Amino acid sequence: MKAQWIKDLAHATLGELSALNRFWLRTVARSRLKPRRADGKLWVHLGCGRHYIEGMINVDVNPFVRSEAWLDLRKGLPFAPESVDAVYCCHVLEHFHEPEARKIVRNCWRVLKPGGGMRIVTPDLRKAAEAYLRGDADWFSDFPDKRRSAGGRLANYLFCRDQHRLAYDFGFWEEILASEGFAAVAEKRPHDSTIFPSAELAAFEYETPAKHTSVFVEAFRLVQSPASR
Repeated sequence: MKAQWIKDLAHATLGELSALNRFWLRTVARSRLKPRRADGKLWVHLGCGRHYIEGMINVDVNPFVRSEAWLDLRKGLPFAPESVDAVYCCHVLEHFHEPEARKIVRNCWRVLKPGGGMRIVTPDLRKAAEAYLRGDADWFSDFPDKRRSAGGRLANYLFCRDQHRLAYDFGFWEEILASEGFAAVAEKRPHDSTIFPSAELAAFEYETPAKHTSVFVEAFRLVQSPASR
């Protein structure tokens, strides 16, 4: 795992360069942002990394991974308002400070169609705290550092050698999403969704109903824009 300062430097540099790419996507290369699905729905996968999902517009800040759009999520999304049917964001938002994560969520709200939904997956602060209080070191993995104690593994899970900026549970996500205009915020399980077909989720969601440590949250854009927006 690369040191966080190296990632920060790379993201700062690439983020500025990706602004040109965002302009290119909005003008010359608009076809790259068109729906990839047979049903014509526009699904967007934010922060895809090496986990490319067929049928979605995959977005990542790293220009060396396979994606349709090379973008820094903090700089905005290149989709027209009310043009996206669904957004999938798995183990991404914990890598941002709260104001940045809120801005990303706000931009997702902006591009979602009325009735469109967003699915967020992040490490689960509540589950981790409960495992720590039980002294259950085996609940955690030993990544990124080899540690045996529950406390050491909790630190791995929550902070990931300074890669994670913030920890969330469902209640915190509910608070954030509601404040950014989302409605019908609900906690889900792996492969269980009101937005995506379960069979498709099972094909790309690596955690399973039998074994998962993350919090899964779904929320929908209000049909009518709040007056405050």
